Amino acid sequence: MSIVGKGGFLLLGLAALLLAPPLSGQETDRSAIVVVGTVEDRVQGRPLPQAFLQFSRTSPIDSLSVEVMAEAVTGSNGRFTTRALPPGEYRLLIRALGYQTLDAQVRVDGASPMDLTAELAPEAVSLDAIVVVSRRSRVLESEGFYQRRAQGFGRTFTRDEIQRRGASRTTDVLRMVPGLTLGSPDHLSSPYVFMRGGCRPDIILDGMNLGPNVPPDDIMPASSLEGLEVHRGATVPIRYRGNPCGAVVMWSIDPSAQEPGHPFSWKRMAVAGGFVVFSILFTR
Repeated sequence: MSIVGKGGFLLLGLAALLLAPPLSGQETDRSAIVVVGTVEDRVQGRPLPQAFLQFSRTSPIDSLSVEVMAEAVTGSNGRFTTRALPPGEYRLLIRALGYQTLDAQVRVDGASPMDLTAELAPEAVSLDAIVVVSRRSRVLESEGFYQRRAQGFGRTFTRDEIQRRGASRTTDVLRMVPGLTLGSPDHLSSPYVFMRGGCRPDIILDGMNLGPNVPPDDIMPASSLEGLEVHRGATVPIRYRGNPCGAVVMWSIDPSAQEPGHPFSWKRMAVAGGFVVFSILFTR
C-alpha cells in the first residue's frame, strides 16, 4: 500500500498498517521496540551514510506539543539503530545532503527489532522517497528463523521477499537457490526437490517432517508462506537432521502478522492440513 506523504510516497508493510495500542505512561520496557534498517539511494540502490533520522510523536499530555522520541545517523554502510521506542504511530523525518527529505507517518509495532528500509531520491531527480517497513513474525522469531538468517545458515526467504518476486508456486522460489533442481517422473505432476547428487531433502511444514517424497507445490502455494528455508550439510538445524541430503523448511502464514485486507484463511490451512495427512499416510 502507498500513502502520499510530504516529500514523497510511503510504501508500508504490515507493521505500518496495524492499529497500535494507545500510548501512555504505563508502557514498559518489555513492550519497547528497537527500529533498525537502511537508508538507500533510490536511483543507484547504494547505502547513504550520514543520513539523519528523527522519530517524533504528539505528546500524550499536550496534543499541541511534539516529543522527539529517537534520533539516529546512518553509518558508512547506510545502517542505523534507534533506541527502544514504545509501540505506536510516529512522524518519521529522514534528511541526507543532496536528497529529498522524507516526511511520513509510520507505526512501530510487532517483535523487536523492527526492520525499516528507506529509499531517498536525489534532489535533481523527479522521484518520490520510499520507506518500507517489515513486520517480523512472532512464530518465526520463536522458531529461530531470524537467528539462522542473521547467521547466514542456509538460504532463507521472508514473506516480503517472496511477494516481491511475484512467485505463485513454492517451487518458483526454490528455483532461485543454487545447487537445487526440480523434477517429476512424468513431467506433468508437481515437481520434487533434488539437491546436488540427485538426493531428495526432507520437506518440513511448520516443524512437521513430511519426508522427501512430497512435492512442495502440493502442500501450499507461495502466497501462503510466511517464510522458507533451504538447508544442506552443516547448515541443517539439529531438529531436522534426519536426512543427510538436507531439508526444505516451509512456514505457513502467521495469523498475527497477516496484513489487513488479506485475512487469514482457515480454509487454506485446512487444505494444507489435508496434504499433511495424505503425505504421512501414503508417502512415508
